[in-house]
Amino acid sequence: MNLVNRFPEQAFVLDHIAKPDIKSGTIQSWKENITELAKAENVMCKISGMVTEANWYSWTADDKKPYFDVIYEKFLKENLMFGSD
Repeated sequence: MNLVNRFPEQAFVLDHIAKPDIKSGTIQSWKENITELAKAENVMCKISGMVTEANWYSWTADDKKPYFDVIYEKFLKENLMFGSD
């Protein structure tokens, strides 16, 4: 967050929604960090790569939904983008 705040005119892209540990279901620490980053209007979040962080053989949409919900809730809509790896 220090880097982002130090360069407020620089656009930053948070790739792969910061690669949360979807496979284990761990969310709290990631959510806290996302909440802080999302406060900076110069940070955009690219929604991509989520499948690589889930269980490759058995993931479902429900596994990813809590993480997507956080991103959608915390970031300004104009600061979200989609990538398809």
